[in-house]
Amino acid sequence: MYRYFANRDDLLGSLIGDAYQDLAAAIEQAAEASTQDNLRHRLLSLARAHRAWAVREPHRYLLIAGTPLPGYSAPPQTLAQAARRSGRS
Repeated sequence: MYRYFANRDDLLGSLIGDAYQDLAAAIEQAAEASTQDNLRHRLLSLARAHRAWAVREPHRYLLIAGTPLPGYSAPPQTLAQAARRSGRS
């Protein structure tokens, strides 16, 4: 594994970034599919997409939303991916 990644943090950064990208894609897909003009219904649709992804991908969800990993500091690109997921990009 470390043939492809420089160290543990590089590996974690890649896994976390991939999880954020996948989650953001699921939420964006739900947003595009939502035909509701009602903001409440649209928000509910996005929340359901978020939860469905978390249920389908429990280990990846825990990686991005669970207990922080000791000594791990997220690189800037991971923070950007997290912002995309939350709609702040």
